[in-house]
Amino acid sequence: MRPDTALGEVGGSAGRPLRRDAAENRERLLRAAADVFAEHGLDANVNEVARRAGLGTGTLYRRFPTKEALIDELAVVVVTEMAEIGRALARRKGPEVPLHEFLRQCAERLAARRSALPPFWRAPLPADALTELRRAVSGLVESARQSGAVREDLHTSDVMILLWSLQLIIQAVGAVDPDAWRRQLEIAWHGFTAPGPPLAHPPLELGQLDVINIHRGSGRSGRRPRPR
Repeated sequence: MRPDTALGEVGGSAGRPLRRDAAENRERLLRAAADVFAEHGLDANVNEVARRAGLGTGTLYRRFPTKEALIDELAVVVVTEMAEIGRALARRKGPEVPLHEFLRQCAERLAARRSALPPFWRAPLPADALTELRRAVSGLVESARQSGAVREDLHTSDVMILLWSLQLIIQAVGAVDPDAWRRQLEIAWHGFTAPGPPLAHPPLELGQLDVINIHRGSGRSGRRPRPR
């Protein structure tokens, strides 16, 4: 699946199906935004997004009333793509460990969008998108545990936090070394697979991740300016 495959496959922010023309406009805007922000960073002017999409700024404002809403939707698209990657790998037969391949593909997707995404810990993500991603991750973790490929005490939350960490690494050092995340992923993976006694500190429960997600978005409510 190409990095932009799922851009047109997510419904409206509330999960409602869109009319065909509205869905096509949304897809064009998201693809253009991914390109513009990748080239110029998140400070890019959204008028350039509308121009690149071949649409008027009025259409952009109707679909995404604020620049922040447009950026947040790009994060939702990537989370949805990650869930699709996980589901596809869970169906694949082969000698590789699907969980490891999942992490590699997700990191590559994040690296490809390094300048076009807000940090996930600052982007409020819809509960349904997070649920689908966690469900996919949970299945991969359980499969890896059953096959003996990872530690018995590896938890879904460990993998979710690693995804956040990889995005931070990619954003922090990607301009200097775009592939630096690969070393860090391998270090983390060796920790996931290393034999040894149970870890002393318990994993975060998924409910605690929900609390973190709520707090991430708590500072972003209220009236927002129109996109510039």
